[in-house]
Amino acid sequence: MTVFTSPVSFAVRVMATTGVCTVVWAVAPRLVAAGHVFAGLTPDVQSALVRSFVLVVGLGVITTRAINFSATAIRAGRTTDGVHDRSPAALKLGVLPDRLRAIHEAGHAVVMAGFGWTVTSVDIVPTGVTGGIARGDPPPVTDGVTLAWERLVMKVAGTTAERLAGLESLGGLDDISRALDLALFIIAVGATPPGVECSLTVDGLIGAARDAAETILSDRRATVNVIAEALLADQRLDQTRLSVLLAAPDPQPVGGAAT
Repeated sequence: MTVFTSPVSFAVRVMATTGVCTVVWAVAPRLVAAGHVFAGLTPDVQSALVRSFVLVVGLGVITTRAINFSATAIRAGRTTDGVHDRSPAALKLGVLPDRLRAIHEAGHAVVMAGFGWTVTSVDIVPTGVTGGIARGDPPPVTDGVTLAWERLVMKVAGTTAERLAGLESLGGLDDISRALDLALFIIAVGATPPGVECSLTVDGLIGAARDAAETILSDRRATVNVIAEALLADQRLDQTRLSVLLAAPDPQPVGGAAT
């Protein structure tokens, strides 16, 4: 079943709630005063009490609608890790949510392998707060800053792969949170990762990480697509299958021309 959430519907409901609250805001104090509900209080105090109550109720209703809208959006096809699988670009291209997740996780896997990690498994099965996951082991000897840098590039690789595929999403909330943590760790250590030229700031590090991920993924677009298709077919890929897919060279453009 296909369900679509409408921001317009949400906006209309919020406007309707605001309109009702505005009317009550203007009329209620007079009705309360006429009915002597708060006998003994001055008209100004009565008005303040009633309007405070209206404000609290109105904000409560709007907040509840916002929460319901978000929950409906997730059920409508957005993954639980915050990746907006039914973004306007994805819907325009007729891309299914599973395909977006497959490209996202394939991006993680390809960049992981690009740093010499052993990719042990990849799946696109929603579990807990994730809509899929790529797992791997780093090389035996890696210093702390280099390890943090490689993990930072891997964290932004999912959304980078989506963008290179012509899709747009907000990315996984877990990826975003961990990318920020890794950038802050590198800043706290005070050492720029080897071979990386950028300012030692969150924006500088994340921007450089996206550039690094794009460089790896641009060279291996065919591999990203092959892994994504395998994920769509089987949902999970183990280390044996991944080692074969990742070892296959991408076709080179004729005459060395850039694609």
